[in-house]
Amino acid sequence: MATDVSKFHPFLNPFVNGIFKLKSPMKTIDVLVKDGKTGDPIGFIGSILEADKIEPDAEKYLLWAFQGTVYPFTNDPSKPIADKPIQLDDGDYIFEVISTDEKGKSYINDSVIIVDNKAPEVSYKDHKPNFYEVDESMYTDEDGYHALWVHANVYDSTIDVLKSKGLSYDQSANSLYYYQNSPWPSGTLPVKPNGDIKFGVLPEEIEEPVNLKLLPVDLATAADFFGKANSYTFVKEGTEYVLPSYDKEKVKLGDTITMTLNVNNVKKLLSGSFGVEYSNQLFEFKDVKVNKAFEKYAKDNHLKINLAKPKIEEGYWDNTVNVGAAIDQKDFQGFNGDTPFLDVTFKVVNDENYSELVQLSVNEFSYIKSGTSESTTIPGFANDQFLIIPKHSVVRGYADIEGFLKEDGTNVNIDFTKIGAKVYAQAGNGKKYQGSIDNRGYAEIHGIPVSEKDYDIYVEVPGHLTSKQSVKLSETVDGELIGISYNTRMESNYAGDVNGDGVVDIYDIVQLSTFYGKKQAKVDINQDGIVDEKDVRFIEKNFLKVGATAKKMQSLKRNLAKKD
Repeated sequence: MATDVSKFHPFLNPFVNGIFKLKSPMKTIDVLVKDGKTGDPIGFIGSILEADKIEPDAEKYLLWAFQGTVYPFTNDPSKPIADKPIQLDDGDYIFEVISTDEKGKSYINDSVIIVDNKAPEVSYKDHKPNFYEVDESMYTDEDGYHALWVHANVYDSTIDVLKSKGLSYDQSANSLYYYQNSPWPSGTLPVKPNGDIKFGVLPEEIEEPVNLKLLPVDLATAADFFGKANSYTFVKEGTEYVLPSYDKEKVKLGDTITMTLNVNNVKKLLSGSFGVEYSNQLFEFKDVKVNKAFEKYAKDNHLKINLAKPKIEEGYWDNTVNVGAAIDQKDFQGFNGDTPFLDVTFKVVNDENYSELVQLSVNEFSYIKSGTSESTTIPGFANDQFLIIPKHSVVRGYADIEGFLKEDGTNVNIDFTKIGAKVYAQAGNGKKYQGSIDNRGYAEIHGIPVSEKDYDIYVEVPGHLTSKQSVKLSETVDGELIGISYNTRMESNYAGDVNGDGVVDIYDIVQLSTFYGKKQAKVDINQDGIVDEKDVRFIEKNFLKVGATAKKMQSLKRNLAKKD
């Protein structure tokens, strides 16, 4: 099963359901996970409620039986199972069910389970994913069809692991979805037992441009939906179009990236213009220049090129910069054929991009032909992509602030900043990276530098114990440490720390009692306008709890010392 929901795609199934049937009555049924190689127990999943009421021979279903998380065993006899679950890494595991009857006899049932978040690999035997102008020489005859045939192979290494355990699987367990001129799946291509696949594009289909994306999905439902696309574009030979290319394959924060717009099969071009759509969260427009190849063409032919002043249309998420150039030469009959036209440069101003490959969009190109004043519009396609290497991470998630929780577990609507709530990430060297928290209790921390060491995420709220969770905010990809987008539910802020010393004890009762029945915001834990019984109950519930920022030697007071 695939468990990494950050790599979401339409076919992801990040859980496994279970079906079981008892042969005889059982008192308890417990589920745990063991290491598939060593057999050592790793962690506890849970127990089936009211197992003693399950009738033998009755088929029962366990929805979401396994989601890739376990409560790890601690090897501590006083607390053998940890309170907090951990996410299991990719690997080979044993899903073990232990049933115990009234006499204390145990029955064990083991199943193989593999956590696999690696997308299947596709290797191409002829036409690799690219942009193709199709001519007659590219067509061949197979299976009774005259078409442009593509042959490839889909391979998932997990199939080899399953086969090594005696399970009957082959590469046909992979699925290969295709999207043809649509954002929605158009169908699936058959995968042979050895992983071979093929498809053909008919001449009549290529009368209009064909955009084709392949999405291989393995048995675990792992796929690389937003990564390196297995994408094709097929156009008929001689079709007029524009195609962007880039001067870099990878960029980081502060780098520039130059997009060159290449015009193809144009006729009698005198001037041209186009808009480049870009994320204003990630990029800043820098400049536009005539490409050197086109500049050389102009010089060799004694032509002058006038570059239009760029104009930016601002949007909420995306901006569009409109650029263009014209050949200023009397009696010139226009340019014919293919050429790099203009270079448009952007600066990377934010590296919080975790969906991997990026493109700058040019949907169409308009140009004036010699001998006419009317504009001709031709389509723009996407082929090349580039990668932003994030060197910063972001943390997002709802705070769990006890004094402001509604019955459904969500926070009341309140301006948490006005009451002094804070959220921040702290590095091992003590440096803090401040975040924000909105009136729903949703917190965000941006600009956290990547590190091999864990960060501590703190939430501070007046009247509550400070919460802390330690998280790893990076991953290694191709040997390089990169940032991640980390989504979480913050650790609970327990209510009752009225005096802010990091513990809930008798001193909080004393301070609250001083203002009981009065309006005093600093003591009013739930900020309902009055210090009352509700605030007392919070202290009672969490009495002697200690917060994350309490001093190590902080002493807890159950009651006040008597005077002599």
